[in-house]
Amino acid sequence: MKHYIYLFICALLIISCGNEVEEHSVDFKIVNEGVYASGEVYPKDYFILRTDKTERVKEILVHEGSIVKKGDILAILGTVEENEEAKIIQSQIEMAKNNVLDNSTILKEFESKISLAKQKYEIDKINAEKYQELALSKAVSSKEANQMLITSKTSYTEYQNIKNQYKTKKRALLNALLDSKKELLQSKYLLRSYISGKVYSIEKKEGDIVMPEEPIMLIGTDKSFKLELLVDERDISRISKNQEVFFETDIYLGKQFNAKVFRVNPTLQKASRSFKVEAIIKDSTSYFYPQSSVEANIIVKKKEKRMLIPLDYLYEKDSVYIKKDDEVNKIRVTTGTRFKDWIEIKSGLSQGDKILKML
Repeated sequence: MKHYIYLFICALLIISCGNEVEEHSVDFKIVNEGVYASGEVYPKDYFILRTDKTERVKEILVHEGSIVKKGDILAILGTVEENEEAKIIQSQIEMAKNNVLDNSTILKEFESKISLAKQKYEIDKINAEKYQELALSKAVSSKEANQMLITSKTSYTEYQNIKNQYKTKKRALLNALLDSKKELLQSKYLLRSYISGKVYSIEKKEGDIVMPEEPIMLIGTDKSFKLELLVDERDISRISKNQEVFFETDIYLGKQFNAKVFRVNPTLQKASRSFKVEAIIKDSTSYFYPQSSVEANIIVKKKEKRMLIPLDYLYEKDSVYIKKDDEVNKIRVTTGTRFKDWIEIKSGLSQGDKILKML
């Protein structure tokens, strides 16, 4: 018993010296059982722009708040000479894009040739048919009729050849465009956006040296957000998809928001001995700030009767000061689930006990 109960011999002395104490009567409350988690807010879809080599930032092409599309160039790395080479490739891409268009000069010339060849074939076909009719009535010789038929067939062959040449040319122009794009994408000097969204933060400026895997900027969806939470390994077995989450953030003090679990990462993060859980934020009217911290409860069971005490009455994570018959003692308790500013007491206290908080 001596191991668990300690006489708090200074309690009356503290009170007599003018320090105040606050008293709380232990009771049961109806609560939703939740697993405590902490984490940060992020856009629903996002990526952090990085490079895989040490490079100098030559140019930043966007600013915080910019709206970008997938494939847009966000930053240019490297020396002036290296970037001149990339610019040449970019100009080749623009030229190839223009050549592939149906109204490009190259393809318009082919279309004109196709139109003329078609007209000639149609005229030769009509003449061949007329000569065949005339040959039946002996108005023209069979030799003349056959010659017109050969001319018609030759015109048709030329018409088809030009059409095939057009298709081959267009395919070649498209391949040239794809080759130029591939060459540019392989360049390490141009950093592009992997998604369409908003530039939330830029961590580097022009002239800075960027180390491998060092963040350069954060890009994400503009109006949908999620939570990235860390759950203790002892609680992860109780977490599953579609569970409700209540959370608060310091950005909106005193306001509670809802989210829903949509992904549980099964890999343990060894440094923190925790698992990452992602939850979609339901509120679509409030603006959330990426990378702002949150505290959350993931609801695993609803409407349970639990003995709770205010969290700030708990000392050293497992002890409380209890007052009985004007005597104050420090006793050890067994705690359970945390509910925001409250903590569950599984053993050590009884309903109606008076516990103290030193102010």
